[in-house]
Amino acid sequence: MIRAEINYTTNNKKLLYAINKALSPDNKKTPPHMVIKSKVQNNTLTIILLIEGYDNKIGTLLNTLDEILALMKSVEKTIMVVNKDCE
Repeated sequence: MIRAEINYTTNNKKLLYAINKALSPDNKKTPPHMVIKSKVQNNTLTIILLIEGYDNKIGTLLNTLDEILALMKSVEKTIMVVNKDCE
């Protein structure tokens, strides 16, 4: 099994919940050998990625992590722009 964990900490809880919600469709629709779990606790969003039975599939893990991080960055930028425009 391959396991990876992303921890994103910020005082902006709305951002953490927005990222978590944006990731939820991807978390539910994964290949049979993959599990993505995420939760917000205190000021940290934790994302855990598990790939079972595919120890030689590090590329799959890296690609999925890259997609998750790109989505997180996109959500963060969007929220920052919206917050700035609302001021």
